[in-house]
Amino acid sequence: MVYQDPLNVRSGNPDLEPQETDSFEAMWQMRKGQSFYQATAYLRNTDKAFTDVASDIGGGVFLTRPENLGSRRDMGVEATANGRLHPTLRYSASVNVFRQEIDAGSVAGGGDREATLASGRLSLNWQPTAKDFVQLSSFWQGDSLLAQGRRESGGMVNLGYRRKLNDQLSFNFTARDLFNTFSNTTIYETPQFRERSEQDIKLRAFYIGLTWNFGGPRRQPEQFDFSAGPTGG
Repeated sequence: MVYQDPLNVRSGNPDLEPQETDSFEAMWQMRKGQSFYQATAYLRNTDKAFTDVASDIGGGVFLTRPENLGSRRDMGVEATANGRLHPTLRYSASVNVFRQEIDAGSVAGGGDREATLASGRLSLNWQPTAKDFVQLSSFWQGDSLLAQGRRESGGMVNLGYRRKLNDQLSFNFTARDLFNTFSNTTIYETPQFRERSEQDIKLRAFYIGLTWNFGGPRRQPEQFDFSAGPTGG
């Protein structure tokens, strides 16, 4: 069991059954010079899909744990594109728009729900000189449905800069969640209770460091890992 705050705890579920998905897809692709485009239409039927469920365990304390839905259906289109906007500037983008329908099954306080949802990503890679590389990346996750409510949308913007000092040594600067926008808001609405949980996660962090490549010279990858700060070793 995981303690979150005086009124909220989380736990696993030893009775959770595996979810199974039947997926049907149709894909279109096109390459034009250095640009690539792809669109995928899909239908995914998931039996016993996972969902977070909250229950009142007394004293105003809520326990949240995963449960199985009756089923979930996702039908939509995902489009991706990448290419050059300028000889020194590349882009990569994707957007996913879909209709989701969930059957709450036996989830206590749950209800059948449906909505049109969306999410997207965008990355810009700029290399103004042979030694300098800048990456701006962002993602946005739209609302997601739960058997008892919904999880609200959110996203973040990340920034990275690399300066090649010589064949082995590079200077790195990264900014994670540059505008400090990442948060987690979940709303539960049942006949027994209504709860709104807001987490201001404050992921914004800045890192400065040096990267030394042992062995022969090699090209640095044109990407940054914004999930965590650099480590020594």
